[in-house]
Amino acid sequence: MEIELLEETARDGNKILKVRKNKKEYYLNGKRNTTEPAEIWMQGIGELIQNTPVFMVGLGNEHYLKKLVEKTDKHITII
Repeated sequence: MEIELLEETARDGNKILKVRKNKKEYYLNGKRNTTEPAEIWMQGIGELIQNTPVFMVGLGNEHYLKKLVEKTDKHITII
């Protein structure tokens, strides 16, 4: 079984990752709009107080981490 990690450009110009396994391809992020889901996610989280721990899992869309850092002006712990 061979697994390949490939990089493509989404329609919005951002880089996205996909995995090829057994002649099938699986995208780790959307192919059209890569930033809007992260913005919606941040709106759902709301305000984070100082020293809030945030546990993140996955590697498909780095924009979630980027938005978290941009929108938080207090010290938080990201794991």
